[in-house]
Amino acid sequence: SGPTISGSGRGQQPIALKTMATTRASYNSAAWFINGILRFKNSSIVTPYIGIGAGGEYITIHGDATTNIPGFPHVTGVNGSDVDFAGQALAGLDFAIADHYSIFTEYKFIDAIGTDAKTANVGGSGLDYRFKPDQIQQHLIVAGLKYGF
Repeated sequence: SGPTISGSGRGQQPIALKTMATTRASYNSAAWFINGILRFKNSSIVTPYIGIGAGGEYITIHGDATTNIPGFPHVTGVNGSDVDFAGQALAGLDFAIADHYSIFTEYKFIDAIGTDAKTANVGGSGLDYRFKPDQIQQHLIVAGLKYGF
């Protein structure tokens, strides 16, 4: 097998790869969690809440690399995927608008641990690519409509 390219980084950032290559990559993710939520009920229409959760996250990476390897100045097809353990913390507000209905907004911090996405024979080059950051963290602000029963 040919040389291995390995490195680390976070989505949409250049990733330096052991002086052999620089890659520009982005990642997509889908997450699922089981949450524990503590609601602070009161007499107003606003109900604040906090919570934590544990679950998983499916991560895909897509990009290309510019290398200093003779014969491979530009390598495309740097793609990989992985399923990781993930945790989240959240805090939000529910605004009651009618019986059983509320509008909510919340902040979520999601941390995926142990990502190790690999691609063999990148772009037919004979090179292997490995994306192994320490962790992938996301900060999200979410809003929506809830129905409670």
